[in-house]
Amino acid sequence: MDKSDLKKNMSIIENHLNQNNIILSDSGIELFETLDLSYCQLLESVDGIANLPNLTSLDLKECQSLESVDGLANLPNLTTLDLSQCNIKNIDGLAKLTSLTELHLDYCTALKNIDGLANLMNLKELTIAGGCPLDDLNALINLPNLTILFLEGMESFYFDLEGHDLDMYDRQTVSNFQELIKIL
Repeated sequence: MDKSDLKKNMSIIENHLNQNNIILSDSGIELFETLDLSYCQLLESVDGIANLPNLTSLDLKECQSLESVDGLANLPNLTTLDLSQCNIKNIDGLAKLTSLTELHLDYCTALKNIDGLANLMNLKELTIAGGCPLDDLNALINLPNLTILFLEGMESFYFDLEGHDLDMYDRQTVSNFQELIKIL
């Protein structure tokens, strides 16, 4: 992304925040811990957000022009992220967010894989709803702290856990992660 695109996206973010009575000052923006950019239809990139090292919670719900989350890779303190109804195609950019504990991917209909979650050992809660066309859920196999897994509207998925094949289980058969483990 070149400088003019970054400046345009920062301007979109600032306009969205100003419309919601959140005024940014040059000296305080890097101190933000929570940022709600939900429903910001024009937001195409999150590269400018990378300069917020103290950010712990980020809401990008319904930022429908957003297709990539690569710009979030340098947010070491981010614990909560909502990407619901964004047009993201992959979440590889989340692979370095090791503090992430809660992630919402509802109605991300362009999302095909969640491989970027494989090393997020602190992830406790994951929601995927609304028919995300995921190829598989294998990235979740080794997440020791995942205690809440909400899968809704997924017609089928493939899960391979060291020789245990769960092929084509739907949400009516497997309603929660603990039930899934019991089947294995």
